Amino acid sequence: MEVYPIGDAISDSLFDDIPTINAKSPASEVVKVKIAAEADLLVKQIEKSFGPCNLIDFDPSSMSLIIDHKASAHEKISKFLQLRAPSAKQPIRLSLTGVSSEWMADEHQDQFKGWFETAKTLSREEVANVREWQSKSLLLVSDDVQLTPGKPYAFSTKHSQIPVTIMARHLAQQDTEVGMLQVRLDMAGTDGSRTSVVGALPLDGSGSGLVLHQHGSDNFFWLVVPQTESSPSNREEGAHLPNTRTSAANVTNAKVIDHRNARSVVEAYVAAALAGDVAGAASFGKGIQADPKRIAEIRTFLNIQRIKIPTVYVNDTAKPPRALATSEAVKLDEEHKQPDGQRDGFLVFTLELTDEIWSVTDLDFESESSAEEELTRFLKANPRAIGLPPLP
Repeated sequence: MEVYPIGDAISDSLFDDIPTINAKSPASEVVKVKIAAEADLLVKQIEKSFGPCNLIDFDPSSMSLIIDHKASAHEKISKFLQLRAPSAKQPIRLSLTGVSSEWMADEHQDQFKGWFETAKTLSREEVANVREWQSKSLLLVSDDVQLTPGKPYAFSTKHSQIPVTIMARHLAQQDTEVGMLQVRLDMAGTDGSRTSVVGALPLDGSGSGLVLHQHGSDNFFWLVVPQTESSPSNREEGAHLPNTRTSAANVTNAKVIDHRNARSVVEAYVAAALAGDVAGAASFGKGIQADPKRIAEIRTFLNIQRIKIPTVYVNDTAKPPRALATSEAVKLDEEHKQPDGQRDGFLVFTLELTDEIWSVTDLDFESESSAEEELTRFLKANPRAIGLPPLP
């Protein structure tokens, strides 16, 4: 069994073929379908070239193919994928800086007009100017983020609460040498439309950066600068964007989520939702629980960073098609309390198994007594149910 990161290899449609009108974000269902379709295409190409695979799984959270193939073919498959995705194993580290022209000195206004509504790469000196303007402002909007190649990450801006989704991938210049980074920023409008901007910049340590215009604002743009392992962080103190390194999707960089383990899936779903990684959470949900609006409500209603899931039960050790998971005690935000005023309770998750993959299919907020009654009913109806232990 081998894991092959393919985020760079299958991300073309994420950058080139997404309608920008009347679309919520690149984390929408249409993009997930595109990702799955391209993963299937890669698998067919692998099987055509190297023979049938015994087991294949695509993990959208880590953008990886998990393949059980003859050991002699693993090196060939790796080389085949590297031709399409030479640096797929490398996470992408970016420094994001939100900058308003209102913070600039008068002599820099002409420069800003040249960048406005245009994806443009700035020189090292221009990047230094932007950071100087940003660092002098009290309205700091800055953070360093780590992305999985080809995987979208969503957040809301502090200054305007506009939903933003960012994606990035490596581009090979010649042979298997990676020389460019392609970045896409999508910003949703209040009218249901979306502005998408794409740009590329070199990974040569030049210190150059990419300017992407903020949708819905006539004076705000983003500066995106690639970071290397040796590069110092440019992070400033103050208000900043959610750090995507804390999201569940990035936890999967350290370990691949086991889609055959109900506890692994429900914990990844909750962690991604609370981190604001709507796309990551949606990959572990199904039906209404994969709806971006429903996922975003989890973070809004609870306003906490993490939740423990003490109990997860599956209903049959031989073939467990359903599971029930219960969180620790939680408290709803004051603005989102129940009609009867209730704020204290528990989250109860229902999961279903389809094609050997667990998905969260339902989520309810229950009082302590209701949560206990639901678990009692589940265990009574499934006497062979077993509790899953905590993950290592």
